[in-house]
Amino acid sequence: MKEINNICHITTVHPRYDIRIFHKQARSLAINKKNRVRLLVADEFGEEEIDNVLIKSIGRPNGGRIRRVIFFSCKMLKAAKRENCDVYHIHDPELYWLSIPLKLIGRKVILDLHEDLPSQLLSKPYLNVFFKRFFWSMAKIYESIIFRFANHIVTATPHIRDINFKKNRNITCISNFPIATEFKPLDSFVEPKSNREVCYTGAITSIRGVGYLIDAVTEYEDNWVLNLAGPIGDKEIEKKLNKALSKSNRIKYWGQVSRSEMKKIFQRSSIGFVPFLKVPNHVNAVPNKLFEYMSSGIPIICSDFEYWRQVITESKTGLLVDPTNISEIRSAVTKLLSDKDLMDEMGKNGLLAVKTMYNWENESNHLFKVYDLLLK
Repeated sequence: MKEINNICHITTVHPRYDIRIFHKQARSLAINKKNRVRLLVADEFGEEEIDNVLIKSIGRPNGGRIRRVIFFSCKMLKAAKRENCDVYHIHDPELYWLSIPLKLIGRKVILDLHEDLPSQLLSKPYLNVFFKRFFWSMAKIYESIIFRFANHIVTATPHIRDINFKKNRNITCISNFPIATEFKPLDSFVEPKSNREVCYTGAITSIRGVGYLIDAVTEYEDNWVLNLAGPIGDKEIEKKLNKALSKSNRIKYWGQVSRSEMKKIFQRSSIGFVPFLKVPNHVNAVPNKLFEYMSSGIPIICSDFEYWRQVITESKTGLLVDPTNISEIRSAVTKLLSDKDLMDEMGKNGLLAVKTMYNWENESNHLFKVYDLLLK
């Protein structure tokens, strides 16, 4: 590596404290005193430095999505050039094109694929079939051109790595495994929980199956409570949630919470849900929540997708369900809450799986290798 390595992470979509960008990647790189790490974001907050990561904002986007994509991506390019860094790590599809002008001035570029963009477009509920296929085709063309300009591509899942290998062979999967100690209980040996609370944390959207969780509460007279925490993502689920809150005292909506507040929700809950619906962008995803629940020592009830089935079966950390079948969801909850020994065993298995395999402390080594390769 050089004596001083200037590194810049870029996003106009994600918040400044994004778990993958800031908490995991930027902070991990900043531990090395040879690295000067900056994070450029687009929000209304000012400049600050946290854990040797200097965060700067180009301002909050206003207007519609098209204005953000065009105007703010150009504004971000100007800000990025001013930083005069050695490596630019770009996190948003709408900013991937910045790799071309940055490469032309001799900079190295990493593109970070958090999602499979073409599959994500096929999953948009507000697009009809024609526009889904049209935008899918455009995304494929866009990626096939832009990816060839990147010095390296980083992906959040093995599936995204594998389908993009031909577009750029310098590609590495860096999974969103949790920071092992972040949600870990005070005692490494989890005692069976006596409360009857379950939780779902993350974006509150219909496509993530939250509506069926709500139905599983409101349509049965059980005595367990559903904790929901996260931003509401669509009007349909907002309407359903508000109606359920007015009728039932078995649902508690915590709003959008901090990481420390999320830990408190995990501590009071006996089960964690990942009930994503079967759409193209979900079946090959590796959601943070799957492993965050493990790291907090609570068993999981999740959708029965192939990769998720492999993780849950091998680690023995939960139950698989059809996320659209509220009777099946209810039966899974009842089975776990009525068997504290089983919950305790699954909780301990989750902690062990995170300690030995699914943790950021191990996964970050892949990130360091990518940067060592580019900065040598």
